[in-house]
Amino acid sequence: MRYTGGWIKLEKNIRISPGGRCLTLERQKDLQITARYAVAADGVNSRIVEALGLNKERKLFGGFGVVSYLMEEVACPYPKAWLNFVGRGHVKGGKGQLYFDPKPQKNPKDPPLFELSCGCPIDTSPKEAIDWFMQGGRFSSWFKKARVIETRTAVLYFRTPIPEPIKGRVVIVGDAPSFIEVYVQGALMYGYQGAKAIIREMRGENGFSEYISLWKNTFEYNLPGEIEKATQTFGLHVLEDEELDYLFGLTENDRISGYLNEFTDPDRVMGGILGHKEKIRKERPALARKIEEFGKVSVKEALQVQ
Repeated sequence: MRYTGGWIKLEKNIRISPGGRCLTLERQKDLQITARYAVAADGVNSRIVEALGLNKERKLFGGFGVVSYLMEEVACPYPKAWLNFVGRGHVKGGKGQLYFDPKPQKNPKDPPLFELSCGCPIDTSPKEAIDWFMQGGRFSSWFKKARVIETRTAVLYFRTPIPEPIKGRVVIVGDAPSFIEVYVQGALMYGYQGAKAIIREMRGENGFSEYISLWKNTFEYNLPGEIEKATQTFGLHVLEDEELDYLFGLTENDRISGYLNEFTDPDRVMGGILGHKEKIRKERPALARKIEEFGKVSVKEALQVQ
């Protein structure tokens, strides 16, 4: 947090006055900061949002523990691309998701860097799952010489977005009011628009209403049904290896244009599979019924959380 005296690390509990003008940090000695406006940009598990009481108005779907390894000397045989390992056979206990992607290097002559991330419901261990994948999974040969140079961890809570990210004189931006995240480009955009809103308010204009309207109309998870739609593809993670081999075998000669985007993944990924639905119904009726149920499960069921 920045104020005229420099940066402050948020520690312990935070109290905010009803009008949002005074913020108190409980440290060894209470520290109070008074300002005309404040910006809450402290991430998906925002303690400022919690202190404002706004999480009471949101639906909590569950929590995920995440472990990421930044590694060198990984023997990946595929071109540099975002890879998603899908299915129960890749994670210990059958719950969770694994993502693997190349990372930029400071020096082009340095060994290639890769990041492997595993997210699991908080009732399981993402570290056990990622270590099992690297040491005993079907892609373990990629990691025999791998060297972990950095480990990152997080706990993320899946909540519905804050519909109006303004509380008193506190403007909430970035991941703090969102469903999980707004990505880097979203953080930049909403941070910029939040700052513009404050400037307009200081000029006596109605900047907050404009910011609320922008948030409601540009962050797609605010739209009814988008959270449910986006999590439907997580249903693939509950399928067995043999079922997935069959499904993706049907699409082997298909060309499906796409990129990582949870808003379009259900249409592209599931659309590619369902393009063969008549064949699936004929050859694997039980599997066809299972796929058709993906659209009916709750968000909690799709995410495999309790």
